[in-house]
Amino acid sequence: MKNFSALLCLLLFALVVAPGVGAVPINRSDFSSSAIDFDFSSSTSSDFNISGGSFSLGVYKTYGTITIDFTMPVSAVGMDVTRTKSQPIEMSLYDSSDIILENYTWNDTRPFFIGLNNVTSEIAYVEIFSNKDDLDIDNLIYQSDIQSSPVPEPATITMVLLGTGILGFTGFKRKFKK
Repeated sequence: MKNFSALLCLLLFALVVAPGVGAVPINRSDFSSSAIDFDFSSSTSSDFNISGGSFSLGVYKTYGTITIDFTMPVSAVGMDVTRTKSQPIEMSLYDSSDIILENYTWNDTRPFFIGLNNVTSEIAYVEIFSNKDDLDIDNLIYQSDIQSSPVPEPATITMVLLGTGILGFTGFKRKFKK
């Protein structure tokens, strides 16, 4: 019985300490029909400010970090990326208090689409970082579909069920000892 209790405590520790599900990348097809597509043929937009590089031949070029600061609430953002080397590309989403909402790293070496979403919080700005690599971004797409989720996250449900199970097991164990 002691071994079972120790195993149960270890399982509880693993569930509490184990990180939750991280950011999941999205594809261009995951955006709604109301999404705004900006192709960088013009260098200005009233919906966002971009810094960390320069416009050239219809793409935004940089070496290092690009910051896209939105002037409106955004729930998802993505773009086409081309790079000269095979360094990882990291995309981070932040809220207006500079708290990171999502983060994901791509290790793909060919031109590809990068995108993340966060439907429960407003994305204030995005940072795209690639160490020692020239990045060209094009076809920025973003949407504003902020939703409040009345359904609890799977981790919350798991913790509630696990806690209830431990309380039930403890009660059963006490009753069994008497």
